[in-house]
Amino acid sequence: ADRAGTNHGVRAAAVSFSPGTVGPAGAFDGSSSGIRVPASASLNIGASTSGISVEIRVKPDALFSNAVCIEYGRIDGVVQSVLIGLDNTNGVIHGIVAQPSGATVFPYHLFSDPGTVQTGVWQHFVLVFNRTGANVRLYRNGVQVKQASAANVALRTDYEVHLGYRPGSTNRFRGT
Repeated sequence: ADRAGTNHGVRAAAVSFSPGTVGPAGAFDGSSSGIRVPASASLNIGASTSGISVEIRVKPDALFSNAVCIEYGRIDGVVQSVLIGLDNTNGVIHGIVAQPSGATVFPYHLFSDPGTVQTGVWQHFVLVFNRTGANVRLYRNGVQVKQASAANVALRTDYEVHLGYRPGSTNRFRGT
């Protein structure tokens, strides 16, 4: 999803815009806002033979438990395949790389140490799945904060992309 490409997001209630690091950025209220990017062949990157990287730049206003920053997931919110979120009020980044098969399956969870995320400052989060190296890595501002071994999973990135929320849940991001 990007400003210059063809994968335009659809704003849910209460999304406004604030100054970002490069231009306008979505501002999320933590309760009813979010951006949904419809599934698209150009966003279906999970079939890559080498792996994928998913990244987002955020400025949290507050730290909420299970706050979704970005995810590939079904519109009903039942299955997610790739996620970057804030796990709890202690400043933990949570990354998921999953191989869904009908029901929700989360084979690889990564959690940073407490205090990794700060409120009120811009941060760049990246989740990298390396198929050939068989690992998953989570970064904050270019510094690796967690790594785990990973088998060659088939990621489902033919789902929608959700920014700031998960459909049908209260797992919402508050910030820019």
